[in-house]
Amino acid sequence: NSSDLVTETDRAVEHRLRARIAERYPEHLCVGEEFNTAEDAVRIGPAPTWIIDPVDGTANFVHGFPFVAVSIGVVVEGRLAVAVVYNPIMDEMYTAMRGHGAYLNGAHRLPLQCRPLPATGLRDCMVGAEYGSIRDDTTLLPKIRSMQRLAAASAVHCRGIRCTGSAALNLCLVARGSLDVYWEIGIHCWDIAAGALIVEEAGG
Repeated sequence: NSSDLVTETDRAVEHRLRARIAERYPEHLCVGEEFNTAEDAVRIGPAPTWIIDPVDGTANFVHGFPFVAVSIGVVVEGRLAVAVVYNPIMDEMYTAMRGHGAYLNGAHRLPLQCRPLPATGLRDCMVGAEYGSIRDDTTLLPKIRSMQRLAAASAVHCRGIRCTGSAALNLCLVARGSLDVYWEIGIHCWDIAAGALIVEEAGG
């Protein structure tokens, strides 16, 4: 069934990534979504650490919705140093290295020059937001109320809200200038590690 497919694919991708990293960099550590343990939460220390989301947007993957990504961030000495987010369906690869900028497909520096005029307030902003995977009332209800306020015809409304189903790609859309804001709660380090550095290196 679709749930088994997601689990099988996620685990296979992460297993392959971990194996290649261990082969090339045996002294490095990995933290990932599919093989996460309680100890992983405190494993980010002096050793270089790879933070992996093997399939960000698993529901999208099952339904053929094209916002799916492999997301990898590398932490060195406690700081994100390298980031890669790759959407294999659209063949778009976002990369960043601390102090060296962020790029789309290695050739186009982010943000892209075709972005809209700078926003002067929330009313001008395109906002990315998600319902997320944590859907207990404590997390979900405040999020729904906030989305309602953003969409309502009031002084605080935004230009539009977009839900792609991928935290990593939402951050990349901010970096390229397609989204002005990405707002989310209830996510994990592997959801945002790579995207956060890409946004930072794009000037965000």
